[in-house]
Amino acid sequence: MKSKKSFTKGDRIIDKQLSKVGGKGLFVKEIQNELFDHSIDMAIHSLKDVPSVIPEGLTLGCIPDRENPYDAYIAKKSCSIR
Repeated sequence: MKSKKSFTKGDRIIDKQLSKVGGKGLFVKEIQNELFDHSIDMAIHSLKDVPSVIPEGLTLGCIPDRENPYDAYIAKKSCSIR
């Protein structure tokens, strides 16, 4: 199986409010299009960004058990994260 990392418009637009540039669906619209045009066979995405209405022809296949939600960034030197 090959993997492909996608950066959607929602990932790239960081200087505007999400509601002003397309809302939550902005993160998944491009991925959905890749599924429809068969560029990819499946996608894994954060459920919080998936709209409540899923387009006909796509299926929410599974929701796995949640792992520890406490992500941490640890660095030797102080820096800012953008």
